[in-house]
Amino acid sequence: MKKLFCKTGRFLALTYFAFWFMLFFTVPVHAYVDPSVMTYAIQAIAGAAIALGSLFNIYWSRVRRKIPKKDKVINESDELVFHDPEGKSVYIYTGTQSETETVVVKEKTLRLQDAVILVAVISFMLTIYAPLEIYFHNKTEFWFDFYSLFPECLKMFAVLFAGGCLVVAILRLINKKIFNGAVILLLFMYVMTYIQGNFLSGWIPAIDGRELNQADYIVPNLITVVLFVLLCYGVYRMVKKGEGVVWKVLHYTVRITAALLVISLCVICFQNHGLRHKNSHLISKDNEFVFSTQQNVILLLFDASDGRQFASLLMEEPEYRNVFEDFTHFENTVGGYPHTQYAVPHLLSGIWNENTMPYEDYTDLVLNSSPCLQYIREENYRTGMYDTEMSVMQRNGIEYYDNTKKQSNQVADPREFSIQQMLLTGYKYAPYFCKSLFKVDFNKIISCQKPIDGAVAFTWENNKFYRDLRNADPQIIGDKCFRYYHLEGAHVPYVYTEQVAKIKKSSYRDSLKCCITIADELIRTLKESGVYDQSVIVILGDHGEAPEIHKDYAQNPLLLIKGLNEHHTYRTSLKSISYADLSEALVGMMQGGSPEEVLPERTERRFFYHYYSWEWHLEEYIQHGYAWDDTKLVPTGKSYDLK
Repeated sequence: MKKLFCKTGRFLALTYFAFWFMLFFTVPVHAYVDPSVMTYAIQAIAGAAIALGSLFNIYWSRVRRKIPKKDKVINESDELVFHDPEGKSVYIYTGTQSETETVVVKEKTLRLQDAVILVAVISFMLTIYAPLEIYFHNKTEFWFDFYSLFPECLKMFAVLFAGGCLVVAILRLINKKIFNGAVILLLFMYVMTYIQGNFLSGWIPAIDGRELNQADYIVPNLITVVLFVLLCYGVYRMVKKGEGVVWKVLHYTVRITAALLVISLCVICFQNHGLRHKNSHLISKDNEFVFSTQQNVILLLFDASDGRQFASLLMEEPEYRNVFEDFTHFENTVGGYPHTQYAVPHLLSGIWNENTMPYEDYTDLVLNSSPCLQYIREENYRTGMYDTEMSVMQRNGIEYYDNTKKQSNQVADPREFSIQQMLLTGYKYAPYFCKSLFKVDFNKIISCQKPIDGAVAFTWENNKFYRDLRNADPQIIGDKCFRYYHLEGAHVPYVYTEQVAKIKKSSYRDSLKCCITIADELIRTLKESGVYDQSVIVILGDHGEAPEIHKDYAQNPLLLIKGLNEHHTYRTSLKSISYADLSEALVGMMQGGSPEEVLPERTERRFFYHYYSWEWHLEEYIQHGYAWDDTKLVPTGKSYDLK
């Protein structure tokens, strides 16, 4: 009987498998271990254990075969050689003809079974593992929870798995060579996708509407090309060595990686409290334009509006200053954080998040302990919080607001919801030069939430808010009112004109002009309703923007304030302001103080920087100069990591 491998062949095969095991199951080591890196570390440990177990099993089986059995004598006449007419495989069996035919049938069944398992693992990775992993790492970015996402994942899995099995079965019936070629191609694509999504995702850019600049991803693209070439060579070598080698590689690769995916998903779920229920509230448009004859406090937040850029715009085009008559622009304002998730809770409360607790616990603390929000509750203000993220930011106390309604986190449009989930998966798992094909629309994800009968969900889109504002018939009541509107503002992608028309491509400057148009309409509405003088109006950004000016710190947000009964021409102030004091200052303004009086001046202002989606690692800075001066923004050397 011919041996499949000679000694040299065995050595090369072991070297080949060792290389791929190293590629699959090792990751770079950093000075700290974050939850996602810990997941990969566990994958590495589990992968090494499974690989060692498999190798031990292979060699132990070989040793056992070399041990002669005393109770069975094999005669030369009993040996039977069967040549597969469709391929090069040779089956040798010491038994009868019927028993040999049984072995051949079993071999075909096992190969079809392995192909079906490959389809199942691919379906699991793309429709269950990937959406759940993305959700567990970004829980606060989505309205849904595990219990509404998982059933949709199962539906997607069923569709993809059934379709894949049907194709595999048809190909097997048509021709064995076509079937084998299709399975090899499928295995190749699976391994490429597995590595791309799980081990080459460190460069993934934030999904925030920006167009991808491929010049920033030369390194991962080169790695992808090298990986493609190596895998092609590996497939070529396996095919050269025969079908048996290909199917053995498929058999072990699929099972080992499937085990790693399951272990990894369980760890991510545990680390991120993935099974925790979310509160079921809808942020509606109810009472959106209800104002008071007694007192109004209105916060109009334009996302990503930069203070320095805004000041430059008003200096170059002074006609815009007329819109902000009676307002003071505090140009020298330092925010708390560079991204919305932490910036908004901080500016509403002044409470710093130092990563001492999970984000959900932090927002509960903030929105129940904020000096401003506590005061408006004590004084019985009618409160409306118009922010699409409010329902996921707070688990308790959200019933204080006029525009929240209880509801279940059910999916209203399963088809659109599934499409967006697959786009998210594609964005993570596709090669970098293909990621721009997977354009996720978060507004569509929001619209998939099942609405309550008679309730209309609030949306942060500039054009829709502006349309509602222009068509509004404001309701005037006697109770004091607090209104907080969080709009798209000057956030990427830049798609708005000065007239708040949505186009394919605009600019940051035009987006700021769009914000001015919206602010002008709100001010006009308050004046026409006769409640302007009784209103504290704060027009602000949650953080700055314009990386070409401020790198990526975004520490200088827009802050314009008009106090009660305040009348003067537009003016600017270079007073050193920190968002840490804004919440208490709002209380002072509600009590009749002017903005200049109640906002304290600080010579040193604290700021926490974190890379987008890396909120678990905060780096502390102190601003010693003007808010927009990056050279005076000095790191303290302290960092705060979420345990």
